[in-house]
Amino acid sequence: MGWLARVVGNLECEDHLFWSASSYGVFSVSDAVRLLVQSNIVSSPTWPKVIWGNNVLSKVMLFHWLAIRNSISVKDVLINRHILPSSQSNLCIWCLEEVEMVNHLLVHCKWSSKIWADLFRWWKIYWVIPGSIELFSFDWLYGMGITASKF
Repeated sequence: MGWLARVVGNLECEDHLFWSASSYGVFSVSDAVRLLVQSNIVSSPTWPKVIWGNNVLSKVMLFHWLAIRNSISVKDVLINRHILPSSQSNLCIWCLEEVEMVNHLLVHCKWSSKIWADLFRWWKIYWVIPGSIELFSFDWLYGMGITASKF
């Protein structure tokens, strides 16, 4: 018998969400990072630095983490989870040429890659598009061979 069978409910109390990684029961990004590091989900010692070591909004960091984990709800994911009907096209909303997946939308789509190319040209950086958002993040972390003042 599994652990769920041992759960005892209380009909007199209202249900509520509780984040067990926090002593207060409330979710925070810092508690999530600590949990990831402690549970060895993080595969590289630089992984937390790639995502959480930047001075950016927590929403941006969370989006970045979800992108690297391939967990953004793009059409391909939504159709496979039966949230969107299977009859709906799974092609990229911008180019209508490739399946809408995280790496395609953020790096490889002709629209997003043009934005990146224009930015890097402006910074005078010669850049080859990486194979994934994860590789792009590591390139970004190590400065792509330029000084931080350009950024």
